[in-house]
Amino acid sequence: MFNHMFNQSYFNEGKPNSSVYIKLSQKVKKNIKGLKTLKIAVLSSSTLDVIQDYLIVELARRGIKGILLFLPPNQFEQQILDDNSTLYEFNPDIVFLIPNIEDLCVNDIGFIKENLIKVLMKRYKLWISELRKKCDATILATNFQATLITPSALDDGQSPKSLNAIIIENNSSLSKYCKKKENCCIFDLNNLILTFGSKDWTDQRFFYIGKIRQSYNAQVFFADAIARILAAILFTPRKCIVLDADNTLWGGVVGEEGINGIELSDSFPGNVYKEFQKYLLRQRARGIILAIVSKNNEDDVLSVLKNHKDSLLKPKHFSCFKINWKDKARNIIEVAEELNIGLDSMVFIDDNPVEREWVKNKISDVLIPDLPSSPTEYINSIEKLEAFDFLSITNEDKKRADMYYQESKRKKEKIKFHTIEDFLKNLKMEASVEDINQNNLKRVIQLLNKTNQFNLTVRRHNETDLRNIIKNGGIGITLRLKDKFGDSGLIGLAIANSKNAEKNCWGIDSFLLSCRVLGRKVEDLLLSLINEKIKSKHKKTYTYLEGEFIKGKKNSQVSDFFPKRGFKILNGYDNRWSRDVLKYPIERPKYIQVNFDGPKVRKKA
Repeated sequence: MFNHMFNQSYFNEGKPNSSVYIKLSQKVKKNIKGLKTLKIAVLSSSTLDVIQDYLIVELARRGIKGILLFLPPNQFEQQILDDNSTLYEFNPDIVFLIPNIEDLCVNDIGFIKENLIKVLMKRYKLWISELRKKCDATILATNFQATLITPSALDDGQSPKSLNAIIIENNSSLSKYCKKKENCCIFDLNNLILTFGSKDWTDQRFFYIGKIRQSYNAQVFFADAIARILAAILFTPRKCIVLDADNTLWGGVVGEEGINGIELSDSFPGNVYKEFQKYLLRQRARGIILAIVSKNNEDDVLSVLKNHKDSLLKPKHFSCFKINWKDKARNIIEVAEELNIGLDSMVFIDDNPVEREWVKNKISDVLIPDLPSSPTEYINSIEKLEAFDFLSITNEDKKRADMYYQESKRKKEKIKFHTIEDFLKNLKMEASVEDINQNNLKRVIQLLNKTNQFNLTVRRHNETDLRNIIKNGGIGITLRLKDKFGDSGLIGLAIANSKNAEKNCWGIDSFLLSCRVLGRKVEDLLLSLINEKIKSKHKKTYTYLEGEFIKGKKNSQVSDFFPKRGFKILNGYDNRWSRDVLKYPIERPKYIQVNFDGPKVRKKA
């Protein structure tokens, strides 16, 4: 996500030259405020420190101050296997591994040999394994690629053992290996070179003079791609696209031209809008929520979505509609409130520059791209935002849009009942409880690091932290929820540690829920379940559970969670409470059925 700290005119027409990058790099090094510091170590088989200034600038454009360590070429074993190496002394947040098969797998006349690639793969996996043992840094491992000009360029494609086939096979093996390793991600250099163009990736003069594999343009492209993946690791992506209707989802004004007069078809110019709708559906399939905010007659817009033969988007694909003649800024705020998401989770797409400027001035947190005049460039302009960059997508992510659509159905159902209890009973909720384990770990870490509103302690744990908590006797449980409208997935977790074994005292380390399920008493269920899990470990006449509230940017709504549930303030603290949960157990809500998918915990005493 760009923070636009530099004059964007430098970047509007391609990339600036190296002298401009050097000047901008010096600005960053002078401690420009507001950037998040990230220590990055780079291990490569060829000379790569030439990208340093470009990388510093591209990181800064995304809100990151990069502290960079480029280690000498081809020192993988020396730096990774030696506990006292410069790498570990640097204590990096990110370790970037860039072994190039053209440097490490060629014979005397320059052919890349399969047996040498196999040897390199074994070495590569050893480096990753040793790194994981010796430091907590996120590992970025580039996959294999080749840009070497060989005389077999034509006949190579006819062989099942072609270089390309060998690279694909080994890249698949590397990807599977990294997926099993904690905090280890693939940087798809193979695809990056194909996107840039392998023919132009290397400037032979640079290679002969300094063993530099990238041409000038490729160096800048490479730095930009590295900065983008690091921003995806560091920052939370947006999760909602709010769309205008006329001249955005289709061409023309439906209220004036009628459903049959708008541009939406398989031929130009209607196919441009149809392709944009396909793009939005692909984003939705990744878990991005769609909403409509349009100054229009609601019946006209819904008629297009329901009845136009070429409209791929249907009402069911949108989690919220605000189709009226009201102020769009106010409508966007209402969408955020209705979906229970932050304004900083939203991107607003509108073809009208006046409406865009109005919303920009009223709501600074919403990201609003300046759409080009031609709808043929809508998709590119959104992609350039990098607003929806996910490093990995869980099953819960993919279901997110459907879950929000289901939530809109619940809200319509709610108004039919006189009391909240009757409504909750009618939902027929079922909760599944499971210990934190390898199968749910990725989603658990995602919740811990991205949940802000209903999060009592806002502690951000990684995989190593969680393993250590459980290894040292801590308890971690997850909660899934479904009801008659659908499955909300894994939406909550609680983690507790033994604080004083002699006094049977436990403390809640983390307690959080997805905002999707707030208002259904699920928080009381989660509290009762962690209480039951703790009680099952003790036979004494008392067991104390301590709760804590740590203030974050967005969690003020849960500051009184524990006192509201009978916890008493601890002497000397204003943010810690305690309760004897053996003597005064915490009851489960009666209208939520509980199933135990993992090791069973004891039910109510």
